Amino acid sequence: MGIICVISLNGCTASPITPTNNPPPKVFYPIVTAGGSLNLSTIDRYNTLAVYVPEASGAPNSGTIVEGLLTTFFISNEIAVIERAQLRRVLDEQAVQLQHGDEAAELPRIGRIAGAKAIVLGTITEWKEAKVLGRVLSSVSLGFKIIDAENGAILFNGQAHYPVALVSPANRVAELLVLNLVVHFGASLGSRGWAGVAWKLAEVDGRPTAVITRVYPDTPAASGGLKTGDLLVSCNGRLSENWKSEWQSMRECRAEPGQQVLFQVKRGNETLSVTMTAQDVVQWAREKTAVKVTP
Repeated sequence: MGIICVISLNGCTASPITPTNNPPPKVFYPIVTAGGSLNLSTIDRYNTLAVYVPEASGAPNSGTIVEGLLTTFFISNEIAVIERAQLRRVLDEQAVQLQHGDEAAELPRIGRIAGAKAIVLGTITEWKEAKVLGRVLSSVSLGFKIIDAENGAILFNGQAHYPVALVSPANRVAELLVLNLVVHFGASLGSRGWAGVAWKLAEVDGRPTAVITRVYPDTPAASGGLKTGDLLVSCNGRLSENWKSEWQSMRECRAEPGQQVLFQVKRGNETLSVTMTAQDVVQWAREKTAVKVTP
């Protein structure tokens, strides 16, 4: 019997039990289907979301976990998310009891009353944990839709799962799947190219700018020497002081895989110019969340 090892952003999180003369491990990738009609020019109109993920049958807190992961992603991109308690109050005021399967029909109206421009409706079709050889073995399948609160149109739809169970808690498997889904969502907005860096808009010394908040491992940004805390002055010659939203900054820095991206950053009293070749963000996420299976 094989033992499965999760590969996270920092490497394997569980050591496989490897018999002698064992053949090389097989590598499995998350299976993701995703697409939608949103793009970087239209995403700004959906600046307030309501996120709702029902609990999976027999798995208390599963919906809360996935809801939290999705909420963190959207808030990090400066999209306002209506608190679940506020959404629940509207449900109570409207005397609506959501039944499993009818959320897509009811939530747009409820979200609209709560002030949301769109609803993020998560789905969990599988959330199972079992003990195998003293380890937790998990199978998770999940996804989310973004639904226009005004007309009910589906703006994005994505589903993800692994073809094998993983030796890892279900919440960690969910985290890897959500990572792939939000990467696909970002790529569906207009470009799969990225440098491997995240930032937030802020004011520094009274001037608007972008502060680099994370440099991802094994990316052009990491190879180029960018660091957390660097101030992003410009991207491809476009000044960050003119950016009004995270999505505008993505439009300004958009590149296809293989294209060059020029960042000008300020680090202390030093100004640096860093030229990078954009990589495929979908492929990066796929490789970083692969799993190994030993026979």
